[in-house]
Amino acid sequence: MYGRAHTVNHVSLTKANNSIIELKESKRQLEDLLGHGIEYMAYPFGWHCDVSQKIMSEAREVGYKCAFGTIQSPISEVSARNRYYLPRMVMMK
Repeated sequence: MYGRAHTVNHVSLTKANNSIIELKESKRQLEDLLGHGIEYMAYPFGWHCDVSQKIMSEAREVGYKCAFGTIQSPISEVSARNRYYLPRMVMMK
């Protein structure tokens, strides 16, 4: 079982005082709380202006396998090339 992180303070990571601490602490806190690994994350807000190449590199460095933005689209061959900015699918009830 794996969970998904969303940062500690739910801030746009491009505006955060220390984006890598936001990523690391969120992952650590969830892993401690749940007792298992957290391998995925969804960027708060997640628009292109909220996620930079630096942020995507930090997500990889912290140990996430992939991360999701807020572009609503199925994952395609093209979008899957950047696993640190994958689209999200809207789930209908």
